[in-house]
Amino acid sequence: MAGAAVSKPTIGTVNDLHTLFLILAFFSIGPEFRVGPLKEAGWKPIGVFAGAAVVDLVVGLGLAVLLF
Repeated sequence: MAGAAVSKPTIGTVNDLHTLFLILAFFSIGPEFRVGPLKEAGWKPIGVFAGAAVVDLVVGLGLAVLLF
C-alpha cells in the first residue's frame, strides 16, 4: 500500500514534466518554420510528408487499439 502512495506523486511529477517538454518541443518547431523553402520544394515533398503522417497515425491507432 505504501508503494501506491509513493507512486502517485511521482506519476504526477512525471506527467507534469511530460507536458512541459511537449509544450517546449512544439514551441521550438514554430520559430524554425519557413514558408519560402516549402514553396520552392513544391507539392511532392508535402504529399510524401502528409502520407507518412497518415500512415503513422493509422499504425499508432492500430497499436493503441491492440494494446489498450
